[in-house]
Amino acid sequence: MQIIYLILRAQRYANCQLMRTTLLIFILPLLGFAQLTVSDDFSDGDFLQNPSWTGDTSVFIVNSGFELQLDDSVAGEAFLGTNSEISLNARWRFNVRMAFNPSSSNYCKVYLISDAPNLSSSLRGYYVRLGGSSADRISLYRQDGNTNTLLAESTDDWLDVNQVDIGVNVSRDSTGLWVLSADTAGGQNYAPLDSAVDSTYRSSLFFGVYCKYTTTYKCLWLPTAK
Repeated sequence: MQIIYLILRAQRYANCQLMRTTLLIFILPLLGFAQLTVSDDFSDGDFLQNPSWTGDTSVFIVNSGFELQLDDSVAGEAFLGTNSEISLNARWRFNVRMAFNPSSSNYCKVYLISDAPNLSSSLRGYYVRLGGSSADRISLYRQDGNTNTLLAESTDDWLDVNQVDIGVNVSRDSTGLWVLSADTAGGQNYAPLDSAVDSTYRSSLFFGVYCKYTTTYKCLWLPTAK
């Protein structure tokens, strides 16, 4: 079993959306007890090494609280990614707290699997989208180049709240069975939302986070990885 834990926490400060994340990567073989942990709490004031996060580095900073902050002056899109080969017999867990109601203009995607480092361009892989439409759903997509195919999705209005605090769990076994689950209390009491079978892509090179934002929510704090 290969497991990625990602904790996203967001808190609003003035006109900024604050998001702090923790990424825990554990690779646990089906046999044996070997474990690999990749961590980054940005206590070195740097996100370019140990591990290396790449992407829109010019609009990110590590602030005085040792948090990775998206520090853009205009509306736009931004992403950061890091190397990850986790793809099969895997579980991805992340908590997201957003101090706003997501929309088609303010949302995020967590890329579980990607064959390319640029998460805002053409790639092959899978991602979870939080918001992005008026239905306020949690959705699992497969991306084929520039084409996005919905695989599994919650019902409407799971994210239709003023402040989102939700835990998400995604699992995938060796047969390609995906299970999407969530806890709207932000914990780990995950309720199954939907499932799908898809084995299109069975390997990965990158994991990361993509954000789309307006000037209202242009300040995002992103991954503290551990």
